[in-house]
Amino acid sequence: MEQHLITWRLKELMSANKLSVAEMARRLGVSETAVIKLRRSDMPRINGERLNQIIMVLNATRKKGKPPIAVSDLIVLTFSMSEVEEARMNE
Repeated sequence: MEQHLITWRLKELMSANKLSVAEMARRLGVSETAVIKLRRSDMPRINGERLNQIIMVLNATRKKGKPPIAVSDLIVLTFSMSEVEEARMNE
């Protein structure tokens, strides 16, 4: 059975902005271990407040001239080919 694939891109966004684990932890007020767990590619179980904090930190540390980072940059939903076909049939 195919499922939706949610891609969590925190690691990539932190790398793109040269944001270290230690700095993210300091800004979020959590341990470095907590940030390391957040950086995994699986979507973590977080509440809206934590998601908002992450987006705020990413935007506060983004490179000058780069567009603001949105939730859609952090969480990407991808569909399998069979799900795309099924959606087309149901239009």
